[in-house]
Amino acid sequence: MKQKIIKYKELYFSCFIRVLSRIKKKKGEKDYKRTIQYYR
Repeated sequence: MKQKIIKYKELYFSCFIRVLSRIKKKKGEKDYKRTIQYYR
């Protein structure tokens, strides 16, 4: 069960990073870094 959750988290996180990189292009570095720290 735990393995499944970790797998799901990785999948979610890779999607999240993709969205973040899109935001990064629009909004810039500062927001990007703040958001990443917030989600760790």
